Amino acid sequence: GVVVLAMMTTVIAVVSILIGIGIDAPACFPEVAYPTQTSGTIILSLGIFLFAFSGHYVFPTIQHDMRNPHEFTKSVAVGFFRSGRPSLYAVVCVWIRRVWFLVGKFCDLLHSNRLASSKNEALGFGTGRVATRTTVLLLVLFVGLSVPDFSPVMNLVGASTIPIGCCVLPSLFYLWSEAATEDEWRKGHIPSLMNVIRRTDKTKLIINVFMLFVAVVGGVLGTMQGLDKIAKAEFSAPCYVRAFRADNYTTSFKIIQHCCGRFMNVSTYNEVCGV
Repeated sequence: GVVVLAMMTTVIAVVSILIGIGIDAPACFPEVAYPTQTSGTIILSLGIFLFAFSGHYVFPTIQHDMRNPHEFTKSVAVGFFRSGRPSLYAVVCVWIRRVWFLVGKFCDLLHSNRLASSKNEALGFGTGRVATRTTVLLLVLFVGLSVPDFSPVMNLVGASTIPIGCCVLPSLFYLWSEAATEDEWRKGHIPSLMNVIRRTDKTKLIINVFMLFVAVVGGVLGTMQGLDKIAKAEFSAPCYVRAFRADNYTTSFKIIQHCCGRFMNVSTYNEVCGV
């Protein structure tokens, strides 16, 4: 029952987004804005992109769920050129954004449960388990409050660690597992590098070597850019520090409903837009 309900809510969300795209397309598509790219932003985008998808397994999952998996690249390209930079406020309606807030709150609990579950079996049910879960949740809350602007951290973590898990290791595992013979599998022997090169199809070998090269070079350059961004970042004081300071803090956060365009000033509902 829960699985069916989850599928229904997913379908409703997708249909709602498609309806929103269809309604906004006549007014928003001519006003799509694409930011100017530099070598630094391109390198940083690799880390942010990989961080957002949390690894390589998302891509084959989405692709194989499609009716025509070979058109996955087309769907990604069409989605970007249709929405451009301000896609969050131009496509996603307000009630879905409110649901995201609730999803984020429950995800925090689920992630904390995953972190604490490694100690649950050893501690058993009691005060120890309650203390462990509470401590983990407080640590997560402390990190979230201490780093208000998480973008530089995403750049660094995404470029330094995630390429290893989603590009480097999968390619190496694939090459070595494909090159190993049945006898080597039974005996637990690992093929040598020369055996891998000799036994692997040259087209597959070139593709995997190219992926490894891009991941390593992009990861190194992205890590350097991420460190530079963190060194130059100006983080605002956390809320628990502001209470003891005399500075006056104001927020610039505003909700923009159904607005799109370069300056977020276009609306198909004749609403007042602004940033």
